[in-house]
Amino acid sequence: NYNEACVTHDLCYSAASFTPRDVCDANLVLDIISEFVDAHPTNSFRDQMYRYRGLQIARTYYVGVWLFGRREYEGSESPQDPSIPPEH
Repeated sequence: NYNEACVTHDLCYSAASFTPRDVCDANLVLDIISEFVDAHPTNSFRDQMYRYRGLQIARTYYVGVWLFGRREYEGSESPQDPSIPPEH
C-alpha cells in the first residue's frame, strides 16, 4: 500500500506548498519505493519481487504526474514576501 506517498504528494501540490513541482514528483517516487522496502525488508525472493514491483509502480506514477500533473500543481516555488502585494 503506497497511499501515504500519494497523500504526501497531494499536499505537496497544494496551494499551501512552497516545494517545486519537480521535487514533489521526485519525492513521490522515493516515498513509494520506501513504502515497498519497509513492507518487504528481507532478501527473500518474494520480498525482492515486491520491491521490484514497487519500483515499477513508482516509475509509472512519476511518468503520470510528469505528463499530466502540471494543471494540478497549485503550489509556488518560493514563499511570497508579505510586503509585496500579489499580482493581479
